Amino acid sequence: MTKKLLIIIIIFMSLLSIVLIAVWGTLPENQNLPKITFISFEDYELNDEQDKIINVYDIVTTDIPYYNLTYVFGPHDALTDFYVTSSSTGVVALLDTINQTILVNFNDLNAVGKNVTIRLIDRQTNHYDELTLIFKIPVIIVD
Repeated sequence: MTKKLLIIIIIFMSLLSIVLIAVWGTLPENQNLPKITFISFEDYELNDEQDKIINVYDIVTTDIPYYNLTYVFGPHDALTDFYVTSSSTGVVALLDTINQTILVNFNDLNAVGKNVTIRLIDRQTNHYDELTLIFKIPVIIVD
């Protein structure tokens, strides 16, 4: 009788521990972390319409079809859920949240030379920042 009772107690405790692990594993993330208040790209210029632009004419070529963007956000300890989009189907933007960089890959070589807008968005707050990579020939002034 005591062996059967002991086996029933062990089985009951095992089932209880499985249920507790299942419930504990499905709890939501900590909601005490602050939310994103701003996102901003770095190292850009503003054009006449106050759009953020970077001239990549001499940087992105068919031989080197990559460009790295850096960004900052605040507060630094905020709960983040970023994703990145590209305005061109021939351009893929890959997000690195650890180094806070975006690798822009012109995987279709026909896209090199065409302007593309990259947008970084936070899913939690819908805050975003966007930047346009342009291919503008520099103006050369000859005296």
